[in-house]
Amino acid sequence: MGTVPNSPSSSVTSPNGDRPREPVWTQNLSAVSGRLYVREMARQPRKQPEAEFHHITNRGARRSDIYLDDWDRQTFLELLEGAHERYGSLVHAYALLGNHYHLIIQFPQRNMPKVMHWVGTCFTQKINRKYGYDGRLCKDRYFNSPIEDDDYFLTAARYVHRNPLDVGEKDLVGYNWSNFSDYVGTSEPPTWTRTDLVLGQFGNKPEVYRRFVELTLATDLRDLAS
Repeated sequence: MGTVPNSPSSSVTSPNGDRPREPVWTQNLSAVSGRLYVREMARQPRKQPEAEFHHITNRGARRSDIYLDDWDRQTFLELLEGAHERYGSLVHAYALLGNHYHLIIQFPQRNMPKVMHWVGTCFTQKINRKYGYDGRLCKDRYFNSPIEDDDYFLTAARYVHRNPLDVGEKDLVGYNWSNFSDYVGTSEPPTWTRTDLVLGQFGNKPEVYRRFVELTLATDLRDLAS
């Protein structure tokens, strides 16, 4: 992987070099999503995480929508930009749906609890003020799964970028509220995101990553590159 500026680690490969799993892009994502992605933390103060990269998700209380219009979605993205400016976090992949979101975020300062608390609190305040709501917007604190190897990193990115299909979207590139279009070259990535670490695993070829995401089943990189 490429070097991460001002970061103590430049890869999501496990520090001890172990690869306990077979390459996860050779598996059916629908079969492994439950095992790989959503791991609920106990209801206690968040500990500072050891991992630098995390897959983070949350959904609305009672499964209600947390984004009612484009202003709501844009406000959430602006808060992610603000978190980058305040705390140095970097978003590698995101998808905002009606009642939930998925993020892959890098925390070079290992400050995930502080970043997510700030984003969640600010967003809830803005939405409650706009709509006259009171109380919690999301059903609980966010869920996170640490990303500690390259296989998981690629599979998590694919999972996030395919997520709009689950709500009936047909055109992943044209979906305005994910950054998949930044990866395939139809839009310019903002400064608070990164695409190079994922694309670097595909020879910096956006068309190969696009095939990797759009295929019904993930396949080996050697097949994609042929």
